[in-house]
Amino acid sequence: MTPSSTVTAAAPAPSSAGGRALGLLRGLFLRLGVLPFMLVIAFAVFSTLSDQFLTVQNLVNLLRQSVYLILVSLGQMLALVTGGFDLSVGTVMAITSVVSALAMQALGVALPDATWVVVIGGCACGLLAGLTVGLVNGIGVAFIGVSPFIVTLGVQSIGFGFALYLTGGVPVSGMPGAFSDLFGFGTLLGIPIPILVTAVCVAGMGVLMGRMRPARTCWPWAAMPRRRPCRASTRAACCSWPTCCAPAWPP
Repeated sequence: MTPSSTVTAAAPAPSSAGGRALGLLRGLFLRLGVLPFMLVIAFAVFSTLSDQFLTVQNLVNLLRQSVYLILVSLGQMLALVTGGFDLSVGTVMAITSVVSALAMQALGVALPDATWVVVIGGCACGLLAGLTVGLVNGIGVAFIGVSPFIVTLGVQSIGFGFALYLTGGVPVSGMPGAFSDLFGFGTLLGIPIPILVTAVCVAGMGVLMGRMRPARTCWPWAAMPRRRPCRASTRAACCSWPTCCAPAWPP
């Protein structure tokens, strides 16, 4: 044996199929986390308790009811990737809903025959309101240097009060029926429109996080928050993520 040679010790292989299965399960748990296992257990339990749980209609209903949570999770993920946290998710949902509904109501009075113009204009106003809330959060975190927890907590309180002020505590009505017919009850190839919209948003977020350079730059920030670079371009990117979190909320 020469001085430059090295000796490597191979890990002992599991002596039984049970040991190999346990090692594989441990590796999956470390890689995927606990949530996928909880989901599998929940599916197993509920399918045992009810024969209707795994039917196509019930699974579609579950997906339809989960649309809002999925969209909220997409926006929250952007904040978490940068090492922050967003407590104003409920506020963004409230403000976008109120602003888009009020915009549709006003445009419906002004343009009673242009239904789709009213719908598109209302959705655009809701997205603009969400962008505004996200921009306030981003400026407070990236430029002023306030903790994301404090900034989003304050925006949460102010935003709810603003939404209440806009509605006066009264439900908003008078929106076009085409809006609810399409985004509430519409289907394409038998699949509800809200589920299709959510699938497009998930795919777009996957492309954004996996292919776009600013997203790849932000990945290490969550693991090393104290080593974030302080260049102006980085501040702009850090400000843009909370801003982009906001439109992920549905109007």
